Amino acid sequence: MDISRVQVPPFETIFQFVDTTVYNVVGKHLSNIEVVVLQGSWLGQTYSEIASQNDYTLEYLKNDIGPQLWRRLSKALGEEVTKTNCRAVLRRWAYQEKYTSKKAEAEASVQQIAPKASKQETRSQEPITALNLSLSQCSEGSCLNPVKLHHNLPPLDCTRLVGRKAEVQQLLEWLSFEHPTPRMVIQGMGGVGKTTLLLEVAHQCLQASQAAQQGDSASVTEVIRSRPDLPTFEAIAFTSAKTQHFTDFGILPRFRQECTLREILRTIARTLHCADKPSASFAEAGDQIFRCLEHQRMLLIVDNLDELEERQDVLSFLYELPATVKVVITSRECTPLPTIRLNALPSTEALHLIQHQAREKGMHLNLGESQILSQTTGGIPAAIVYAISQLAMGYGLEEVPLRLQQPDGDFSRFYFERAIKSLQGTPAQSLLIALALFSTPPTREAICTISAVTAPSLATAGFIRLLQLSLIQLQHGRYTMPQLTRRFVLVELAAHPECEQSIRNRWVQWYLKLAREHGGKDWKEWQNYTPLEQEWENITNVIEWCIAHDRYSEVCQLWRDVKCYTYSQGYCQSRLSYWDTALDWLSWMIQAAQTRKDWATVAELMGDRAWKLTLLEQPEHLIAASILFTQTWELRHYQTVCWQVELATHIAAWHLQQQQFALAAQWLHQALSLLDEARLAPFETARQAVLIHYYQGEVYYKTGKYDHSQALFEQIATQAQAIGWQRALFLAKDFLAHIAIQRGELDKAQQLLTEGLQVAEAQGDRYSAAYIKRSLGQLEQKRNYFNEASCWATEAREEFESLGMIPEIQETQALIKTSQPGL
Repeated sequence: MDISRVQVPPFETIFQFVDTTVYNVVGKHLSNIEVVVLQGSWLGQTYSEIASQNDYTLEYLKNDIGPQLWRRLSKALGEEVTKTNCRAVLRRWAYQEKYTSKKAEAEASVQQIAPKASKQETRSQEPITALNLSLSQCSEGSCLNPVKLHHNLPPLDCTRLVGRKAEVQQLLEWLSFEHPTPRMVIQGMGGVGKTTLLLEVAHQCLQASQAAQQGDSASVTEVIRSRPDLPTFEAIAFTSAKTQHFTDFGILPRFRQECTLREILRTIARTLHCADKPSASFAEAGDQIFRCLEHQRMLLIVDNLDELEERQDVLSFLYELPATVKVVITSRECTPLPTIRLNALPSTEALHLIQHQAREKGMHLNLGESQILSQTTGGIPAAIVYAISQLAMGYGLEEVPLRLQQPDGDFSRFYFERAIKSLQGTPAQSLLIALALFSTPPTREAICTISAVTAPSLATAGFIRLLQLSLIQLQHGRYTMPQLTRRFVLVELAAHPECEQSIRNRWVQWYLKLAREHGGKDWKEWQNYTPLEQEWENITNVIEWCIAHDRYSEVCQLWRDVKCYTYSQGYCQSRLSYWDTALDWLSWMIQAAQTRKDWATVAELMGDRAWKLTLLEQPEHLIAASILFTQTWELRHYQTVCWQVELATHIAAWHLQQQQFALAAQWLHQALSLLDEARLAPFETARQAVLIHYYQGEVYYKTGKYDHSQALFEQIATQAQAIGWQRALFLAKDFLAHIAIQRGELDKAQQLLTEGLQVAEAQGDRYSAAYIKRSLGQLEQKRNYFNEASCWATEAREEFESLGMIPEIQETQALIKTSQPGL
């Protein structure tokens, strides 16, 4: 018969034939880009036309992909295939294959096949013969004509997947048969969206696969061009060991589960629509499935690995599957397989999901309400969906957190109960409870000490188990816990007061020890507070908890050790906002000390609070500080003479801020008299003297007595250097620079300020750096370099603004205005 007179087969027929033939010979399917070249060549297009229509470079197709494709086709067909002769060769082979196939079908049709026996399916009591398979549908050489794609994918629960773009792209890459990853896992805590992500990708692959099997060649081209990364399959089977669904109506039982290997095999057979053919044994039935899968590309989904009853048998089966099968597993537990780990959504994506869910429920949430829900749910998608559904049912925004956290509520029971109850009575449970006390990630040592799990082997095994269950995460060497999990554990802990009291005591003692080891330093000097900075939020929570439970002595001890850090933060953070918490603590401690008639502590704490208010420099704060200083001075005899010297100095500084120079001088004289009486050690005497002289020098400077001021600050610089007080040396040089500017010694001022700025920036002291920048602006203004003056002053103003220093902002703004030429 003249082949040229035979009707030209559609490209889909050619594609199915070529792909199957190539795979049978070389063991690898055609890639998407090879399909593009094959289709273009079949349609008579040049490499240039194929490249321009599909957004590829001509060189890539002509020199790489094309030659590779023709070599593979030549090997598969046993004759030379080129771009020039491919159309004729493939038409001839397609005709021969079609003729052979029809002849075999005609011969088979004369044989009568016994009617199929009716089959009653049950889930748990189905005999081995239920795995009835017919290999005729999957026999070698029968794939010329398109075969209907079989799948059992459940419908998507959401209309749009929000976020997870990187994870989707990673999964698509691994699902490609060009990537050597046959088995992969999507892992994460309950409710994080593992199954949702997987079904979204699976449905995308389903659409691409269905388009590839349609008769219209344009549909294939469109799919490949729009999403060249979408893998295609000939079958997709979904299995899940979940026994329940979590829905807007609560927890519902799942009608069908695949918890055993037998049930997974049965679902695969049902998905492939295998005809009845009794198997002699379970092993033979499994072998039939293996042989069937060898000849078609399949995506197999094993959802919820954690609840499988025969996990080892199932994993063994998955490891032995042929290379034509891609397996995706979802699991809360960690596995050694290539893993895509899902965590809570970032805040931006969480807000997008909240708004999307609200719109679908016909609700409107403003940004503030959405942010509350984002914080409440911790960015966990299932919690967001549940929270929106509760609002839609009529619950108030303030009621949703309670419903999420109820230990016996539907959400907690579905996502936490099983995993956490499995830890009952184990070291892992103690570690989990201890970790829940921390609001920021603690050290491993802290968790072990507070949980009383001190044996290294037990602690390691416990942490591994918690990581496997996705109840905790390890980030940068520290363990973290999702907020929803933390709240659930804390609610459970509160139900056991004795246990909570014991573990809370160890928690408080741990931070008393840490504060004692790394705090209690001289707050008037630059110090390294890294350990306290890393643990500050946890320390804050301990202090707040102790206040709430009237643990007076622990609060006072913690304050004495960490107040140095709070002063240090005042040099690099906004005092107006940062010191609010410390001032609240001081108010509580003062009242608690007065109730206990602990007058020495009352005086100490009043003095601390008055000084902090003075440093804030706001009118209302200065008034409150004045009242506290008066009350504190009346209680001075409950404290040491050394403490009284410092109090008198601080009161003098308060008068200096009010421009009351005579009163400031009187209080400084009072401080010197007390210092003479104190008979302190030489080092402490020198430190107190330096501080008093510093404020005396400031009084002289602000009253225009520059000679006296310079002499004092030069003396302070010498004394501070002798005793190693770096910050006092820095402040003395700063005033010497100001005096030099007033006297027109601009080069000297330039040198002092440049050195000072380097020191301040090296110490991270933004407070002092801002003052020096303003001084540099004043210096450049003296030189009539107005642009440079304005630049320095602007930098200083920005620093003062970020530090909340309002008087300095106003003074610096005036400098900027006067730095403009002509003003």
